[in-house]
Amino acid sequence: MKSVKEATKSDYEVLCDSQGREYYYNKKTRVSSFAKPDVLKGSDEQFEQNPWIECRSSKGKMFYHNTVTKESRWIKPKNINTLNKTELCGIGTSMKITDAEVSQYLINRLIEQYNISGMKDGLYKLSTESIFRAIDIRNRNEILRKCLTDKEAREMDERHRMQKYYVDEICKMKVEAPDFFGFNNVLSKHPYYIGIENKFACYEEYIQNNEGGVTRSELELIFHNYGVELSTSVIEVLGLNEVQKFDRKDVLLAFIKYFKALQRKFMINIQNVKSEMICNANRWKAPFVSMLEDMYRKGRIHYKMKFKNAFHVFKDSKPFQELLAGDEDIKEIYFKFMNDLEHRLGRYIQGRDREVVPDATDRRAIDMYFQSIQEEKEEGEI
Repeated sequence: MKSVKEATKSDYEVLCDSQGREYYYNKKTRVSSFAKPDVLKGSDEQFEQNPWIECRSSKGKMFYHNTVTKESRWIKPKNINTLNKTELCGIGTSMKITDAEVSQYLINRLIEQYNISGMKDGLYKLSTESIFRAIDIRNRNEILRKCLTDKEAREMDERHRMQKYYVDEICKMKVEAPDFFGFNNVLSKHPYYIGIENKFACYEEYIQNNEGGVTRSELELIFHNYGVELSTSVIEVLGLNEVQKFDRKDVLLAFIKYFKALQRKFMINIQNVKSEMICNANRWKAPFVSMLEDMYRKGRIHYKMKFKNAFHVFKDSKPFQELLAGDEDIKEIYFKFMNDLEHRLGRYIQGRDREVVPDATDRRAIDMYFQSIQEEKEEGEI
């Protein structure tokens, strides 16, 4: 792709939008801009990049040559651009920068100077940079990461702002087009429209602001009265007698918006149901665990008791039946309860040689534990 400096005058086409503003369209790069390209400017106009170079004649006299317009002058031009910023330099490797604010400012300048796009790219490009190495090694990576995060957030905010600005400017225009494809074709070379990422959303906004305000409300009311659902097809909607008086384009656009609203509502309802199920499961889980604890204290269940044997003990209980309504794994809850018992027994064994609080250990659990081990040995399971 050629740059603007390498392009010729024949590469550009001067167009006007509906508001009479001129813009320039590059037929090769398919890029539009309201700013006049350097190649179309005269020698006395202001250039984005300085095109003047110093030359000497065969007799040694200084003259100035414009590389864009190919014009030469003896007198130095007054409108030569100068750089607004200079590169950072002059800091030696022996210097140390410890101030956080100064470090952040310098790293932001380095990010701009080296055109750093990410953390990996930054560490690679700045690994030999004396300014970056002068910043405290304990903080510079974190400062770089923070500066890159802030830069990304600023760019995203600027992109959203520019997208909104482009859409608002397009909506102010008068576009004669029967549908989205015609709308897209008419504005395909406009610089604002080229910069819009979601062009169909722009078309929807344009229709709503210029044509579909009252119409869409009437159609939505018809859809609601007819009972349009997610399972309703567009053919059914177009076949309704009530929508025949409206333009087909308006009906389709209104149906798309109504359908998307139904989808959003459906997904929100699913999330609410899931959240409610989780809350109910947690509410029913606690009574079930309390019931297991109570059965354990009474000796109805014991450590190492198999789930199939314990199931016959609590299958008729109310907490168990309430827990069945949720999506919790009852086996998992039971095994977690048994693991907790194992930790309690482990703490007892570790503290056998120390003074033990009488209420802290359930000796019946110890007896049942060794009894179950013996039974499993006799059955050949161990």
